[in-house]
Amino acid sequence: VVLFAPLIIDQVRTGDVFGLFADPGVPWAGPQVAADPTGRGLLAAGIPTPDMAGWQEFLPGVATWWVPLLSAPVAVLALFAPLTQRWAAGVTLLVISALGFGTAFVAVGIVVVFDQALTVAVWPGSGLSLAWIGAVGAAAVALDAGLAPRLSSARGSIASAAALALVVLAVPSLTALAREASLLTNGPESTLPAYVAAEGRDDPDVGTILLTPQSDGGLSAEIVWGGSETLGGQTTLLSTRAVPTAADRELADIAVDLVTSTADDAVDRLAAHGVGFVLLAPPADPDASGARELQLSATTALDQRNGLDPVGDTSKGVLWRVSDEVAPRAAAPAWVAQIAVVVGAAQLLVVVIALLLALPTAASRRGARRTSRIVGPYWQEGT
Repeated sequence: VVLFAPLIIDQVRTGDVFGLFADPGVPWAGPQVAADPTGRGLLAAGIPTPDMAGWQEFLPGVATWWVPLLSAPVAVLALFAPLTQRWAAGVTLLVISALGFGTAFVAVGIVVVFDQALTVAVWPGSGLSLAWIGAVGAAAVALDAGLAPRLSSARGSIASAAALALVVLAVPSLTALAREASLLTNGPESTLPAYVAAEGRDDPDVGTILLTPQSDGGLSAEIVWGGSETLGGQTTLLSTRAVPTAADRELADIAVDLVTSTADDAVDRLAAHGVGFVLLAPPADPDASGARELQLSATTALDQRNGLDPVGDTSKGVLWRVSDEVAPRAAAPAWVAQIAVVVGAAQLLVVVIALLLALPTAASRRGARRTSRIVGPYWQEGT
């Protein structure tokens, strides 16, 4: 709780408590099951994506209705865990699995993150990971303590069948990298043009306003400092914010003035905030008429702006440089650094205390020796 206290306090203070459920990192509207009966059925089988765990792409044109059935062996074994001699462990693991499934079922219907004009649902795979841990653990308990001595020889066969089913289920994921079908790829060295990246590599105060036409005719605007967008610059405080701040409104006003002819001082206001480059990124959907029209009109307006020198068309979009004198980037207030030091020290203290508590002591070792250890099936206890 202490480690996440700053995030909790800020979200509660702004009244956006549901933002605490947002996935950390860069918002990404990737494929995931919908909040409908079909999607929830796949979740019940431990599959968070609508492509049958990748089998539809792995075997295009082939029926894949059988894929969810591969989870059945583990599920059946897990349900037998409470009926064994180690019912307490089995029940605990089933409760953990149920919590994971419940989390996934609830998460699939929640949207708290925005990526420009897109809404991004909470990823249900995190809850399913917990569900799989509980289910596999309960299945292991059933295999370990659920078979009578006369059936112990079948344990290996049953375990092999369940493991084989899981391996088959995961074949598309296990082979995705080799087939070059994985969604995980090497990212670019910079999200900005090389011209800006070269300047920002040694100067983190180089500012670039990134303008992106949206499919509905809207315009997304953000400021990128340094040579690239980074993971360190991502925060759920921004991606979950539903109410614009004064800074957001000012940025929106400047962006609108840049791509229209409503104001002549847009470039001056941009330079006053330490921004030296303007990048008009290509729209996410080039075929959308609204985005295409805005792209053309914005390019024309920026070309005609006094105080902007065209750098050229790059792979990241069309780039302009502010020719007027650019003011230094505003420094953060001193209290920000002070709070960061206090929060960092508190979090480090919690980690150190946890590590110290985890170290064995003479008393803990004596207590451990007094606790019996059970290894193997229950009928072998004491042998």
